[in-house]
Amino acid sequence: MHHGGHVAHSLLSLGWLLPVLVLAGIAAVAALLWALRRRGPTEALSSSGQPDVEQNPEGQILAMLHQAGGSLRQTDIAANLGLPADRVAASLRELEERGSLRRQWETDHYTFTVQAAP
Repeated sequence: MHHGGHVAHSLLSLGWLLPVLVLAGIAAVAALLWALRRRGPTEALSSSGQPDVEQNPEGQILAMLHQAGGSLRQTDIAANLGLPADRVAASLRELEERGSLRRQWETDHYTFTVQAAP
């Protein structure tokens, strides 16, 4: 009988463990949320760890133009980004209005040639 009472007493003395574990879990979740919020939307990453094109298509477009030597067709940009053509067109218009690039219509190919601004 004495042996069983000893086990029950040991379990009762560990009663502090559950609240401590719960508080540690809450602190870990709060720290994670703080870190994610601090990072901000401009640093969003896709599941592959690469910058998310949806969050920053303009930056991706400018990087693509730079890598291509300064000129690409709008249809090629849309295909490389994997975004709908209207979304890419809106981003290109915004970049053009800011003076970051120029677009010229190619009637033979029914698309714009996009050139990085000098």
